[in-house]
Amino acid sequence: ILTSKRLLVFSHSLAKLSKICLALTMLINPFVWPYAFVSLLPSSWLEDLIESPCPFIYGCLTESKEHLPSTLQSDVIQIDVDLNIIKGNLDEIVPLPENLRQTLESSLSYLKRFRLVKFDSTLLNIAVSEACLA
Repeated sequence: ILTSKRLLVFSHSLAKLSKICLALTMLINPFVWPYAFVSLLPSSWLEDLIESPCPFIYGCLTESKEHLPSTLQSDVIQIDVDLNIIKGNLDEIVPLPENLRQTLESSLSYLKRFRLVKFDSTLLNIAVSEACLA
């Protein structure tokens, strides 16, 4: 998501699909996903919108896979939530540098350990910001 990829998320469950798509956009917090985002894309629109050159996150019911063009571009990443499968060219994705990844993991671990009973999004935002700016 940080590398502005084109993501198609598939599931049989409407509720699961919406939650997963929203969670994906929250993974880059404190940043915001500035591109196209549709948590439930109608099947009839998929064929037209899939050719967009801009990054996107589209949630689609599994039945929508029939409407995918046979020559789907390789930079479109397909995530099947029900089958736990990710298809696409993942070789281009550059992982976080080791020091940044360790800082982020330790910040999130700290939050998980010492989090209050009530979720504190401000504390989470601060920890992620600190890790990303380290």
